[in-house]
Amino acid sequence: MSEWKKVKIGEIFKIENLTFNYPEKTSAVLKSINLTVNQGDFITICGKSGCGKTTLLKLIAGDIHMNN
Repeated sequence: MSEWKKVKIGEIFKIENLTFNYPEKTSAVLKSINLTVNQGDFITICGKSGCGKTTLLKLIAGDIHMNN
């Protein structure tokens, strides 16, 4: 017999005040980024060429590592 369970919808991940620059650059590529993704959310990241979309996604995926 199947049981239906209520699942609490919660945060999958949260980014707070993310600022990032590549070592060879003097200015930040991403400045003060805040993003919360909850279970079941569908998000789109859009913007002009060179605004940091790919950098943000690479940071989320772990392809780029931040130095503290």
